[in-house]
Amino acid sequence: EELVLCDVPGLIEGAAEGVGLGHAFLRHVERCHVIVHLVDGTKEDPLGDFNMLNRELVRYGNGKLADMAQVVVVNKIDKWNEEGYDIAADKKS
Repeated sequence: EELVLCDVPGLIEGAAEGVGLGHAFLRHVERCHVIVHLVDGTKEDPLGDFNMLNRELVRYGNGKLADMAQVVVVNKIDKWNEEGYDIAADKKS
């Protein structure tokens, strides 16, 4: 079997409309079967970043990218402990 991977670096808001290089990158993603999102857990709003990526997937072309299977990986979560972030306390509120 063949595994096709596509690295889409720095997708930004407006990519579906051709902002930056996003349109060219999204065209390559259409060849994939699963989208793996690598979300930076140290950003100001990681969930907002993830939501923006999904909005761009919906807005691109016929929207079929939004129907692909997705895996979300949050990196740099070790920084949460260093900064005293308590995810369990956050879920309770």
